Amino acid sequence: MIFVATQCSQCPFLTFVEGRRACNISTPRQQPIPDGDDRPAWCELRSGQKNVRDFAGARTFMVVTACNECPFLSLVEGRRVCNVGPPSQRPIPDEDDRPSWCRMRKEQIIVRDFK
Repeated sequence: MIFVATQCSQCPFLTFVEGRRACNISTPRQQPIPDGDDRPAWCELRSGQKNVRDFAGARTFMVVTACNECPFLSLVEGRRVCNVGPPSQRPIPDEDDRPSWCRMRKEQIIVRDFK
């Protein structure tokens, strides 16, 4: 699966912290995105693509085995949701560390910035 993101509103790494936009791959994680910025200067997608996999392998950006460590996790009105689940922002059941429909179980997810 490949996502193309040219602004924060399209990005699956976007999350909301206390009602404000934040980034789940920034350093530090969940760094606030300034109002009015479509893409802040510190955006890590500016330097190339990010690969996210569910298994340890060759060089990867991040290996994910549970929702709580996934950069695609977001909180909407206090509930955990998945930004890449079919459909987008699909609720994650509280009792699941990783639901059966998780796309990370089957493939890697690549997020790119093309201009």
